[in-house]
Amino acid sequence: IAGAEAKILSSAHDLSEGGLAIGLAESLLGNRNHPKGCVIDLDLPKDIRHDSFLFGESQGRVLISLAPEKVKSFQDLAVKFNLPLQKLGRVEGQTLNLKGFFEVPSSQIEDVYRNAIARRMKI
Repeated sequence: IAGAEAKILSSAHDLSEGGLAIGLAESLLGNRNHPKGCVIDLDLPKDIRHDSFLFGESQGRVLISLAPEKVKSFQDLAVKFNLPLQKLGRVEGQTLNLKGFFEVPSSQIEDVYRNAIARRMKI
C-alpha cells in the first residue's frame, strides 16, 4: 500500500488465484489487443516443488512491476516493513517467457483469456 501511495509501483497483482504463473499471464493483459511480455528467470529453491511455486495460491504474495529507477525506493520500503522481496525478471518482448519452463506468445494468452467463454458457447 505504501508503494502505491508513494507512486513507486507501475502495477500490482495478488497471487491468490492461480499463483505466480497465472498472475504473470493476467498482468500482461492491461491494454486490450496490446499485451505486454516478460522474461522471468527463476532460481527456484531445491526444496520446493516447481508446480507449487508457480501455481501455489498462498496468501500474501504480490506480483509488482516498477520502473528501474524506482527499484531502490521500493527496496527501502520492503526493508522498512520487514517484507521479503525477490526480483523475478523484467517487462519486455511479446511473450510470457519463464526461462526453463515455457514461453507463450502474449497474444495467445490474451485470446484464451478474453474469448474462452464465447468460444466454448460457440457464440
